[in-house]
Amino acid sequence: MRYISNSPLQTQEFAKKVLTKLKGKNPICLYGELGSGKTTFVQGLARALGVKKRVISPTFILMRSYQLPVTSYQKRGDWRLATGDWQHLIHLDCYRIESEKDLKSFDLKELCEDKKNLVVIEWAEKLKKILPKGRIDIEFEYAGRNKRKILISCQPPVSSYQ
Repeated sequence: MRYISNSPLQTQEFAKKVLTKLKGKNPICLYGELGSGKTTFVQGLARALGVKKRVISPTFILMRSYQLPVTSYQKRGDWRLATGDWQHLIHLDCYRIESEKDLKSFDLKELCEDKKNLVVIEWAEKLKKILPKGRIDIEFEYAGRNKRKILISCQPPVSSYQ
């Protein structure tokens, strides 16, 4: 599935659409060059889930955890999103790691299997040997100043995000 975003706001709005289609898939794995829209996408997810804190990429600390509101539904404009049992948005940024061994401080498998966590991983290509099969892979590519091509594939495949 391909999507074209013409602005950071459109990328964030698209994140909301993806959120409504997760159907138990965890984690969301993000790929793309620096500045291609990965963190902007995570900001859209966080906003849709009701996170009030400023969401920035955890490049130097590797992981940030955001507590989700207690309510199971968040009203955001025309969006009504079920957060299910999620209690935390876990945001990982693997840009600075050299290999899976650099993740000693936590158990990625455990984070992803915990139904209370929605895990989003930037630079997921650095973890390809240990990523779970039940996930969403999203690739970001420059297509102009504010324009991005976004390609989604699921493991295993699911229905369209349109």
